[in-house]
Amino acid sequence: MTLRPLLSVSALLLLGACTAVRGTVKLAQAEQSVLLARQAGAPERAVYAFTRAEAFMIKAREEWGYADYGAAEALCAEATTWADKARQEAETAPTAPGAPAPAGVAR
Repeated sequence: MTLRPLLSVSALLLLGACTAVRGTVKLAQAEQSVLLARQAGAPERAVYAFTRAEAFMIKAREEWGYADYGAAEALCAEATTWADKARQEAETAPTAPGAPAPAGVAR
């Protein structure tokens, strides 16, 4: 009889750990997307989209810190969307004559 409550508690702990791991992975993926956008020159060439991506990342880290992994995952998805958009805009934005292209962007 005492084994059933112990198994229930163990299952809940494992489920919570899986949620935390998934949230951490999503956070790392979103941070990677923001980094790629930064390397493409988004802070200068896609200011609005890049600023949105960074704002969503700040809020995602905050929610992750409060262990609200569901909210953090949703915010990471938004950050990734905006970072990808910023990277795409930065890579396709025209450059001034003679200005160096950002790293990884061919002219």
